[in-house]
Amino acid sequence: MKRLWLAAALLAAAIAVCVLSACHLTRQTDALLVSLDALEASYAGGDMAQARRCADGFVREYDRRTKYLPCFLAHDELCDAEQSAHVLPALLAAESEEFSAELARCRTLLLHLRDLERPCLQNILQISPRCVPSAHVPSAPRTSRR
Repeated sequence: MKRLWLAAALLAAAIAVCVLSACHLTRQTDALLVSLDALEASYAGGDMAQARRCADGFVREYDRRTKYLPCFLAHDELCDAEQSAHVLPALLAAESEEFSAELARCRTLLLHLRDLERPCLQNILQISPRCVPSAHVPSAPRTSRR
């Protein structure tokens, strides 16, 4: 009987860790999306000084809020979002036309991160994964030599 209670306690602890990690991920990505909205609003308003401050603040906030995400997310999932977040201030400083596209890409990646740990049928069965734009160039198909 003691083994049954120990197994139940371990199962409850595992479920609690899963719920807490999903809540933490949702809370952190939602806060990052709010910060990204502020950056987008200042950029759309034409206030470049405020947009630069928001972009620098967004990178600092991204680093602070994603500090513990590698504990329960795969590195390849975080890598693209991190690259996108860190390139925003440079694109804004250079007044690049690609800033809006990178901002949209960063938002898409953050939304993807938020949805990764949701306990839904799509995640459990891995049905039709969402396509996320990536900076990686696909390699050429390999052909066999005979």
